[in-house]
Amino acid sequence: MGRFLIIKMGAPPPGIETRHGVFADWIARGMGVDRDTLDIVDVVADEPLPSMESYTGVILTGSAAMVTDHLPWSERVAGWLKESGDKTPILGICYGHQLLGDVYGGTVGQNPSGREIGTITVERTSEAKDDPLFGGLPSSLVMQATHMESLITLPENAVRLAGNRHDPNQAFRIGESIWGVQFHPEMNADIISEYIVARREAIAAEGLDPKALVEAASDSQHGAGLLARFAQIAASR
Repeated sequence: MGRFLIIKMGAPPPGIETRHGVFADWIARGMGVDRDTLDIVDVVADEPLPSMESYTGVILTGSAAMVTDHLPWSERVAGWLKESGDKTPILGICYGHQLLGDVYGGTVGQNPSGREIGTITVERTSEAKDDPLFGGLPSSLVMQATHMESLITLPENAVRLAGNRHDPNQAFRIGESIWGVQFHPEMNADIISEYIVARREAIAAEGLDPKALVEAASDSQHGAGLLARFAQIAASR
């Protein structure tokens, strides 16, 4: 299937990492590939960015940082994305989704509905039925999410693929090989529950109920299905 490049832009809280591993472990599991087929570049640690052309596909991870802060490492990735173009399939997750949207002319900002965290349901758009990545997935998708900022407006050339009441721009495609998803297809219910517990004080201060969010967390195969389809699409190109 070839090698995939993971652009690591953050890490799970230490306790979660100890119990569940790192983003790359979760992504590999969802894609159904061996962890050894993934090359990881830690851009926060200033590791150099390679040529995309050497890889079957690229995945941009989430981050606790905010795209609107325009941190130096984030701006470096943005420049690399602009230079690399769209020949290599790319999947941006959460922060990666927002960064892609920003690079291609969309607007990132605080979600007016506030924090979204826990197990969520997103609905495919009518345009998604013909999309290579989303077309073979159910019309309603159960995913995990944790974010405060969102892609408020999509780039002009983007196709909106999924949304919900909290965030209408949960997924998009640009061209034939660039996708962004606001949710976390690599996470399961156990992982998102631990994120909720780790952030329970902030969540409660915002008027949400951490206990209810943990109780509502549930697993589905939709996230793994999306990651596996991305791997298959990338390998076929």
